[in-house]
Amino acid sequence: MPAAEAINSKKGDKLPSALLLENSKELILDWWGEAYVSEPKFSERFLIEAEAALPLVTPQSGLDEIFAAMQHQRAKLKASQQLAEWSLT
Repeated sequence: MPAAEAINSKKGDKLPSALLLENSKELILDWWGEAYVSEPKFSERFLIEAEAALPLVTPQSGLDEIFAAMQHQRAKLKASQQLAEWSLT
């Protein structure tokens, strides 16, 4: 996803906080829709990569289901690897 260089350098190897992710949901879904799903040459790859990387994603999954799987994966990584979180505040 596009991000400002200053924000990218602050976050390092941290996970986005659950609140930041939830508050950014519409922006993320809009970006995925515009950049990947609406572009035939990227749509199939986006879905294949989402299915490979995220739990419970299938070829029939919609963007809301992919987002929910991403939230689940974030929580799993937070719990299992004790990764630090970042947010904009």
